[in-house]
Amino acid sequence: MPYRDAEPAVDEVVDSYDVSVSKGAEVMALFGALSGCCLVALAVSVVVGTPPGMAPWVWTLPCAAGVLAVPAIALFRHRRRKLLIVRTGRRLRLVVGSMELQFPLQLSGDQLVRHTHGLPMHHLHLKLVDADGRGILLTEVRGAAHGAEDEWFTAVAPSRPVPSFGVSGLGDAVKVRDRVIALNAENG
Repeated sequence: MPYRDAEPAVDEVVDSYDVSVSKGAEVMALFGALSGCCLVALAVSVVVGTPPGMAPWVWTLPCAAGVLAVPAIALFRHRRRKLLIVRTGRRLRLVVGSMELQFPLQLSGDQLVRHTHGLPMHHLHLKLVDADGRGILLTEVRGAAHGAEDEWFTAVAPSRPVPSFGVSGLGDAVKVRDRVIALNAENG
C-alpha cells in the first residue's frame, strides 16, 4: 500500500480521569461557604422567625447567597481538567490541558499524614516525568476512614517545579500509578 493511501493515525483515549488545578481551591471554598452561610441564615429566619430589626433586610440573604455562589461556580468550572492517556499509532502520551508527556514516564511520590482536628488525613503525591523532564504532580487526600495507601512511594524525585493537579475520585492516584506502570511495561 502506497504511503498516500495509508490511514492517518487516529487518537484513541486509553484512559480518562477527572483532575483539577490545585490553585484556587481555598478561594472557591471560601465563596461556597459564605454562600452556604447566607442560605442557613435564611432558613433559620424562615423556621424560627426573623428578628424585628432584621425583617426589612431578610430579602438580601438569598441575593447574597446567589452573588457569592457565582464566583464559586466559576472557579470550580475554571479549575476542572481531564487527564487523558492517549494512543496515536504506537505512541502513548499523557495529556492534561495543554501539558503533554510522552511515555515511558518515571514515577515517584510520597505520602504525608497531616492531622486535622486530631484526625489523620493522608496526602498522596504522585509525580510523573517524561524523558524530556516535563512532568505533573497529582495529589489525593484520603480521610481517616480510608487510611494510608499500602506500597506507596517514599520520596518525590527532585526536578524542576511541575504543575500540580488534584485528583477527583478516591483511589484515582493509585489507578493512575497502576495504569502508567502497566503501560510503561507494555511499551518497553
